[in-house]
Amino acid sequence: MENSFDYYEALKVPRSSSQDEIKRAYRKRIIACHPDHNPGDNEAEEEFKRVSEAYEVLGDPERRKHYDLLSGVIDPSNFNKERFTQIFSEFVEGISKEAMNTNQKKPPKKKKKKAAKKKEENYDDSFVVLKQGGALFRVKRATAE
Repeated sequence: MENSFDYYEALKVPRSSSQDEIKRAYRKRIIACHPDHNPGDNEAEEEFKRVSEAYEVLGDPERRKHYDLLSGVIDPSNFNKERFTQIFSEFVEGISKEAMNTNQKKPPKKKKKKAAKKKEENYDDSFVVLKQGGALFRVKRATAE
């Protein structure tokens, strides 16, 4: 459905209304224009759809915030450059934060542990002692014959 009406007007509440006031207004309006109470009245059915759509947006605080920000920008007769700049900045900031969160979600690469060669004094030169993960291994050196 194309948004060609003001959600606050559909619920007949001022923009400064609280969430509870919006909920009460929605319940009152939805009962008044419900198709079961107005059988065969197409106008009441359209009003029911508009009220439902309005509450779907205004009933959710996050969606209401976005609606309030965008409501003055979309109408060309009421274009507000400062509001547009604010919305654009928030949009870019949101994308940047999301990109940063995406990069942080990658698991860190595991570092391979290298075997440390350690020559023990009590062994002769024909053996090498390797230390790996806290364990010592005595390995015979290969000799070139």
